[in-house]
Amino acid sequence: MEFDHFLRDGPPPRHQLESDSDDSDVEAASHAASSRASTLGQVPLVQSVLRSGNLEDFQKCPLILLEGEAAESYLQALLPSGAASSADAPAVPTLELTLDGVTQALIILLDELPSKLLIAMCTPSKALRNSPRAAAALSRRIFQETLPTSVILLSSYNAGTYIENAEHEDDSSYTGATLRYLVQPNNGETFSPVLERIRKLPVARPFDVPNVLTGVPGSIVSQAVMHGAESRADVLVLLTPYLTLQPHASFYQQQGEVEGADDVGSQAPTLAPPIMPLPQAKSISTVLGSHAHSIVSRAPMLWHAARHSRKQDSGPSTAEVPRPRKGRLAGDGNMYL
Repeated sequence: MEFDHFLRDGPPPRHQLESDSDDSDVEAASHAASSRASTLGQVPLVQSVLRSGNLEDFQKCPLILLEGEAAESYLQALLPSGAASSADAPAVPTLELTLDGVTQALIILLDELPSKLLIAMCTPSKALRNSPRAAAALSRRIFQETLPTSVILLSSYNAGTYIENAEHEDDSSYTGATLRYLVQPNNGETFSPVLERIRKLPVARPFDVPNVLTGVPGSIVSQAVMHGAESRADVLVLLTPYLTLQPHASFYQQQGEVEGADDVGSQAPTLAPPIMPLPQAKSISTVLGSHAHSIVSRAPMLWHAARHSRKQDSGPSTAEVPRPRKGRLAGDGNMYL
């Protein structure tokens, strides 16, 4: 005799009405959300590796920080023919900073000058460029290890999305500027000779509000200006326009986010940016003064460090944030107030 479900005193068991798969889906979604929250809550661990020298020697001296596309483009312009294939300069004290096994910055110490000088080549990985938390962690580690007395930072900005001050909108000397600068604190006493050279350049103009720095440059300025007295330092930021097309379709091609770009990712990290035009490179060297000669002397070593970082830069990272939907393109992230 079959049991009639409609004669039952109470409601039928849930398993007779619906599958338990809904429970498992909910549990899986909850676990995934918890994992994402846990990952986003982690502080990216930037590790320092002393390749040679004494760590104490890296502290309390000026720092020249060359970052991203501007750094590589500038170094290529400085390299004599054939120098990019060899790095035979004498050994110098070297400190390497890594995130997830990828070299993010190489810091070298030059001690043969009248005073010590640090030069850092920073080649942020895809994951670090896409994570403000990771950029902040790298900047914090740089300051913890070096405690610089001053910082000159060379980086890039997106000229296509730059918002010009209203009073300069019709001034071609501003809209066509190939070098922008920002100094903190604003009195600029530490950089008086450098600022004097900058203001004599017809191609140099201030980096003004409402534009703000993001990524590693923004984190460096924040670390230098807003943190404790021990890590506080005067900062001069030099910015050149991106030489590659912005917004960055290539970034999402590397991530496989753009249709038809599945085979691009393995090659993209090894590609170098174009060489900086010589007049632009000369302007930067003029601003840097004697420091430019120090960079030239170590250009092959710094260039090789950048190439090595790009070759390492493949695959996901704990520092990555959720990626945008397929087909979405975005720029370098100039933010506005």
